[in-house]
Amino acid sequence: MNTNVIRIEDRIIGLDELVDARTAAKITGLSERTIRDKAVRREFRIYKLASNCTKYSVKDLLDWYSDKAIEPKKAA
Repeated sequence: MNTNVIRIEDRIIGLDELVDARTAAKITGLSERTIRDKAVRREFRIYKLASNCTKYSVKDLLDWYSDKAIEPKKAA
């Protein structure tokens, strides 16, 4: 199994790829609007390719997602 890619629906995406807000929303489970809001507040690193083209790094999104994980408490 290749760990340098993820599968979103029928699409295979490399961890080093840049994706749009729709794909970023599928990766994180957030809405497209929330993705854009977080980009404006600089909670995500963004890549401005043009004045109307913002992309997000798949690796950065997955790192952000894993940082939000809460580990369960051990039973005493």
